[in-house]
Amino acid sequence: MTASAFEVAAIFIIKDEASASLKKISTAIKALSAQMKLLAEQGEKLTTSFGTTFTKMDAGIEASTGQVGLLTAAWGEAGIAARQASMAGGGGLIM
Repeated sequence: MTASAFEVAAIFIIKDEASASLKKISTAIKALSAQMKLLAEQGEKLTTSFGTTFTKMDAGIEASTGQVGLLTAAWGEAGIAARQASMAGGGGLIM
């Protein structure tokens, strides 16, 4: 393309390039995205782990509560037996 007097010539070239700053920002965003994905996966594993732990705790508490109930009943029976033994033997122990 040649330009004659009083004419202006211009050639525009479109380049698909990002500036150095944009490249750094893009790299940082990709790294952050990868970290967030990893964090989400770890959170999911932690949720599953907590769920399993609480299920086990619930079972343990339920079993313990049942044992306490049995222990209470046994102490009640022991008290009745002690009272009966005391009365049968003529002792003065009254409960």
